[in-house]
Amino acid sequence: MKEKKQHKIDLCMGKDVQRNVFSYKQIIENMIDVIMWVDKNGDVTFVTPSMEKEMGYSSEDVCGESLMNFVYKDEVEIVEKKFEEAYLERKPGRFELRTVKKNGDILWVEIIYRPLFDKSGEFQGFIINARDINERKADEKLIRYLSFHDKLTGLYNRAFFEEELKRLDTERQLPLSIIMGDVNALKLINDAFGHEQGDLLLIRAAQVLKNACRQEDMLARWGGDEFVILLPNTSENDAKEVINRAKALSQDTPKEPFQLSIALGSATRVNMNRDVCCLFREAEDRMYRKKLSEGKKVKISVLESLNRRLELLYKGEKEHIERLMNMASRFGKYLNLSNRQEEQLIASAKYHDIGKVQVPYNILLKPSMLTEEEWGNIIRHCEVGYRIILSTIGDEEIAEVILEHHERWDGTGYPREVKGTDILFLARIFSIMDAYEIMTYGALYKEPISKVDAIEELKRNSGTQFDPELVKKFVDMLSK
Repeated sequence: MKEKKQHKIDLCMGKDVQRNVFSYKQIIENMIDVIMWVDKNGDVTFVTPSMEKEMGYSSEDVCGESLMNFVYKDEVEIVEKKFEEAYLERKPGRFELRTVKKNGDILWVEIIYRPLFDKSGEFQGFIINARDINERKADEKLIRYLSFHDKLTGLYNRAFFEEELKRLDTERQLPLSIIMGDVNALKLINDAFGHEQGDLLLIRAAQVLKNACRQEDMLARWGGDEFVILLPNTSENDAKEVINRAKALSQDTPKEPFQLSIALGSATRVNMNRDVCCLFREAEDRMYRKKLSEGKKVKISVLESLNRRLELLYKGEKEHIERLMNMASRFGKYLNLSNRQEEQLIASAKYHDIGKVQVPYNILLKPSMLTEEEWGNIIRHCEVGYRIILSTIGDEEIAEVILEHHERWDGTGYPREVKGTDILFLARIFSIMDAYEIMTYGALYKEPISKVDAIEELKRNSGTQFDPELVKKFVDMLSK
């Protein structure tokens, strides 16, 4: 009986061993990390199948070879030192290193290693666990890059520049020059074309400044529309040469829809008695003086460019503007407006549709009913025009006329839905002229009508769409 029972136990134990062997095999074959045994000579004696999945090497490629054959050459000395420390201190360790895949690619891995000793204390080798951290290293690299670089332009950012300035704040770097730059009319471009075009302008400015710099110069985006260049061992004249190169390169950029213009100012330190903050202030002051002298000219140039763009996009726009400007002059005189008011009314006629440059072309030309979103784009042209005029001419009265020229006497207009005498006086005048001009000469999908019918239409809408007193005066002017 005892022999029979013992036989059954042996059979059970045999099955357990078989099960265990099968389980261990499954674990080893399905491991993601690479596990390897390295003997005391540094040769690999065992490796899991994951080695082939991760690095392309089969067990036959690896076993019998030195571990260092699979380590990137610049890392070999570090690995040897780490393993020696682990052996001497009899402690496990962990570090990151680059390895070489079978196809030659570099793979970052994190390895956890432990020295192994037998019962007598004799060193046997290392058991090593290697994990792929390529993706993590790429993320870390991106984070490092973003912490020192401006995301939009790819240039160094202000934080990095300030650290670099501390490093270069030595006598060895004298003479030290700084150039400050500011993109002219960026707010206007943002208002007229949207921030996407403004971003493209900043990218273009960054490229121009980068091409103007020498290899040893350091260019950074200081913030918003400002850039700064640090020029070690650079005299005042050499710094001005960099400025001249940047100006020439700016002129070579495309002129449509707007010409790139950067206001630049420089300052130079020739001895350590002068504080770096003073150097910055001087460069910034010179830059702002340039911006004041160049900025207005650039803004007016962009404004005229926008008007030309509008005239090219929409057939008859140029003639429509010219007729409105003539009518503004006539009606202004008839109403005995002051010279200033008459000039403002004429300017409003010239630029009243300037905000349409930001409205998608297909929406303005759409023959069918507009969606709510499309109508929102149409309404927005008044606000865009208002911002453009404030950014260029700077005349708030003209900007207000452009903002309110679609308001109605009964308060059902747009964009602010003001009514009656709350609507600006010149805007009330302009809305009558604009409606009459469109009725008598026609517009997109609107046939012209006779002057008699147009006058009747003005009278019918007197007190609802238009100021009734101003309609009477306009009709009187036409009759005379």
